[in-house]
Amino acid sequence: MHGPRAEEPLPTHPPRVDFVFPLAAGWLSETSLRLHGELGSLPLRGWCDDPGVSLVRGASNEVFSVRVTTNAIPGLKWLRFSSPAGVSDWLPFVLSDREEVAAQPDTNAPVVLPAPALPAGVTSRLLAGGWTNAFVITTQTNQLLEVKLQGLALDSPVHARLQVRDERGVVLASASTTNLADPALTVPMFHEARWRIEVTALTNFPPAEFDRQGAPFRVLLDASDLPPRQNPDGSVILTPHPEMQRPNLTPRIAFPGLVNGFISSPLEEDFYGFDAVAGQAYWVRLKAASISSPLRGSLRILDAQRNVLMEALAGPDPELAWTAPDSGRYAIVVGAQPGSGGLDCVYQLELGQPRAELRATLRAPTVAMEPGGAATIEVTVIKPPSFEQLLIVSAQGLPDGVTAAPAHLLPPADRAVLTLRAATDAAITNVPCQVSLLPAVPPVLVEFARVPIVGRYAPPGRLLRNEAEHFWLSVGPGATEE
Repeated sequence: MHGPRAEEPLPTHPPRVDFVFPLAAGWLSETSLRLHGELGSLPLRGWCDDPGVSLVRGASNEVFSVRVTTNAIPGLKWLRFSSPAGVSDWLPFVLSDREEVAAQPDTNAPVVLPAPALPAGVTSRLLAGGWTNAFVITTQTNQLLEVKLQGLALDSPVHARLQVRDERGVVLASASTTNLADPALTVPMFHEARWRIEVTALTNFPPAEFDRQGAPFRVLLDASDLPPRQNPDGSVILTPHPEMQRPNLTPRIAFPGLVNGFISSPLEEDFYGFDAVAGQAYWVRLKAASISSPLRGSLRILDAQRNVLMEALAGPDPELAWTAPDSGRYAIVVGAQPGSGGLDCVYQLELGQPRAELRATLRAPTVAMEPGGAATIEVTVIKPPSFEQLLIVSAQGLPDGVTAAPAHLLPPADRAVLTLRAATDAAITNVPCQVSLLPAVPPVLVEFARVPIVGRYAPPGRLLRNEAEHFWLSVGPGATEE
C-alpha cells in the first residue's frame, strides 16, 4: 500500500475519474470496467468498500477487471482509484442480483434484449442534449412492465426523458427527470409484443466535462403477471386496475402507530399521509415475513409533489429511518415487489422513532497529513438512552509510519478525538481506514463510524447510498482534505 518516499517529487494532481462504465455488474461475475477522466501516468490502484469485490488493473489505467466472489453482498458499492498523487472521488457502482447488459450509445442500433430476459439492468451513456438510446424488450400477455431510470441516484448528471413505445411508435408512457428524482414508469401490457424503451437527454444536458465521453445511466426493467379481473358473468377484464390511478394522500396516520393492510395485486399501492416536522426522525417498518405473510413488499416515502424521497432496500421486512427535510405533508407508500400480491398478502406497518442503536459519524471522508505532521479526527457518537458503558474508539487500517492512540469515551460524553501522527519518513500513500467503537463490556459488538458522501450532481441525500464506513487517509507533501 506504499508509494514513493516523501522526499520524491509528487505528481502534479490526483487522478480525476469522472465515471466508470458500466455502472453495474452481476453477482459472481467478472466485468471489464473502463475509467473515464484524467487518470495521470502513475499506475492506479482500485478499491471497493466490499471485501468480496476486487479491482485488478489491466494494461493501462483506463481498464480494470471487477471480480466478484460469494462473499460479496448485492447493493450499491463505493469505488475509489488512487496513486501516490492522490485519490479519485467516491464513485458509485451497483453489484446487481439481476442480469446486467452494457450497451454502447448507438441510436441506430437499439439494444434488443432476448425474451425472456427480465428482470434486467441496462447501462449506457448519453452523449449530448437530444441524444436517444433505445432498448427493445418482449413481454408476455397480461404483464405489468416497470421501468426505472437511475442517473442522479448514481451521481451522474443525466437529465432525461424516459418513454415506452409500442411497435407502431405510439408513446404509452413518459416521464422526465426532476431536480429531485429520476423518472420511473409502470405500464400494463395486455398482449405479447415487443416494446421500445427510450432514454432521451434533455437539451440542457450534459455539462461541459462530459461533452466527449457522455454521461452514464442505468435502466431497471421488471415484468410481472397481472392478476385477471372478472365481470359478474365470469369473463376476464383485461383493463388496468383502478389502483393504477394514485389516490390522494389518505388516510392520515400519526406516529407512533400500527396500521394493518393487504396488497391484493402487483399494481396495488397503499398511500398513508402524515404531517412531518423539519429535522424530526421517523422510523417505518413493513412487517410481512415476520407475520408469516407471503408478501414481498416495497416501502417508499414521497413528498407532496410525489417525488420519491427514500426507498427501502428489498427484504423480508423492509424498513426506513428518515429525517424530514422540511415541515409539511408526506406519504408512506406500501406496494409489492414484481410477482407478489394477493388476498393473503397481509402486512403490518409499524410507525415510530428510529430504533436506539450505537452509531458514530465522522465530519469528512478524507483526512490529510504531511510526513512528520499530525491530524485529528472528531468522532460524534449517538448512543441508546440506557447505554452507560465505556467505549474504546480506535483507528483501524493505518499504514506503516502512521499511529493513533485509542480514545476512551466515558458516559455521558458523546464526542471523541483521535490524533493521527505520521513519522518523518512515512511513505506517500492514500489508503482506506476505519474508526471502530468497541464497548468495554460484553456483548462485544463492533460499530464502525460512518462518513457522509455528498454527490457531485445528485441533490443532497438522493444517492442510492449516502454514507460509507471508511475514511480516506492521504499522507504526502501538500496533502489536502476533500
